[in-house]
Formats: sequence, C-alpha cells, structure tokens
Amino acid sequence: MPQNLNQKSKKCVRCKKTDQTEFSTCRYCGTRYDAVPEKAESPGLDVGALLRSPIFLLSVCALTMFVGRPLTDRLTTDAARQVLKDTKHSLHDANVKLNATPFDVKSLTKRAEASLTLCRPDSAVADYSAAIEIEPSSAALYRKRANAYEAWGKHGEAKKDREKANSLDRK
Repeated sequence: MPQNLNQKSKKCVRCKKTDQTEFSTCRYCGTRYDAVPEKAESPGLDVGALLRSPIFLLSVCALTMFVGRPLTDRLTTDAARQVLKDTKHSLHDANVKLNATPFDVKSLTKRAEASLTLCRPDSAVADYSAAIEIEPSSAALYRKRANAYEAWGKHGEAKKDREKANSLDRK
C-alpha cells in the first residue's frame, strides 16, 4: 500500500518550499522546520517625512492656488498645522540669519523652502536665484529652483533649470 506523502511533508518558514523529509532542517535553505518565522518589519508610513517632502508641498500649493482659499483654511489636521507653524519659524530664523550674513546659501535655501511651503513660489525663485549667484556650480540649487518654477507655473524656466542641473552633474 502506498505511503501517504502528506504525513511527512514539511513547509519551510523561510523559503516557503515544501519538502517530504524526516529531517528537522530544510534542505534548500537550512532553516529548522520548527523555527518561529521572523516577523517582517514593515517600515510604516513616516508622516513627518511625507509632510516635508517637496512633492507634498507642491501638491498643497497647487491645490491651494486652484481652490483660491488661503492655505490655513485648507489645513485641518494638527500635523499640517504644526508643519505650517514650523515653517513660519523656519522662515523667521532664516530672515534673522540673512540679516546678519546676507550671502549665506544655506539660509537662502532654507527661506526658499519655507516660501514654497507657504505657497510663495515667487519668493522661493528669488531666493534660489540669489543662492545660485553665490554658488553657480550647484546642480541641487538649480533643481530646487526648477521645482519652484513648476509651482509657479513657469514650466519653460523649470525645464531650463533641470537641463542646467543635468549638465552640471555631468561635469
């Protein structure tokens, strides 16, 4: 009489292969059959990183411009209000530092990013342009200014800045 193959079949928790064996370890990966499967850690959603991302900020700016209401009317969650508050503090800090040292690229960039968050792409473009005058070989500054141009709706200027950034990367 044939032997029932399912009685001795074991499924590996690691490689998920089924083997018909009497042994206590998987012949494919060497994991013990009675081992507890490792719990896969899911990275989860980093809301803070999402709210700080340029794509999210540009989306909020675009929605605010199309709807025609101030940004504060559209931000209803506590996290979004906190981002707005932090952005205003960041803008203030950058202004204070720029009053002391007007040619600080980092402060100009910080103020430009805050301006973009507050849906002021024209101010952001002006600050990025000033930073580019100080540091003309920075491809990152050209990319950031291209994002500001996109938020402002000046797609031709954004394309030129992206091309310039790509040419600087090739050097």
